[in-house]
Amino acid sequence: MLGPGFSLTPVLGSQRLGPAHLEREELELLRQACESSWRKVEPAIFGALLQGALGRERQWALGAHYTAEADILKIVLPTIVEPWRERIAACHCTRLIARRSEICLERQIGLTKLYNEVDDGAYRDLRELHEALDEAVAAAYGWPSTAAHDAQESNRLLLELNRAIAAGEIDYRPSADAHHRAGHQKAPNVSGPVWAPTDAPTR
Repeated sequence: MLGPGFSLTPVLGSQRLGPAHLEREELELLRQACESSWRKVEPAIFGALLQGALGRERQWALGAHYTAEADILKIVLPTIVEPWRERIAACHCTRLIARRSEICLERQIGLTKLYNEVDDGAYRDLRELHEALDEAVAAAYGWPSTAAHDAQESNRLLLELNRAIAAGEIDYRPSADAHHRAGHQKAPNVSGPVWAPTDAPTR
């Protein structure tokens, strides 16, 4: 924060690192830096700069250690990402495809006619499989379960997500094996959108 005499008091967590006096020219540079877009700058750079500026002794005293993304993913992937992928895969996706294929083959009808009948109240079991899948996808994105049953809300959330990705506010990095996993009917890649704007359940 800025104090009297243009002094800057850096704060790390709940600890003040001590005031640093800044001249007007330096404040102007700081203002310009604050107004710049840093979205394309790798966060690891700031972690390395912080640790280097503090020095090893002060870094260890403050507990100011930067954790690289690769190290974070060692915890996040097995404890958060993979369980969500398994949950999505467990939403009877295989049963859903098998069930609708069974109906189409038995009655010699296409998906359009099938889902017109589903919309009219037929094949409640098929609708329930879709609802379970929609709820799991919504949960994987951190959206409320109500979004799975509200086309307008889910479309709004999806468009906002895509807008944030396009603006660089969210780092979108689809995994390299997404298509490989999809081809083997495993869980979809939750790092990117799996919904498209629609006025009907996921099909």
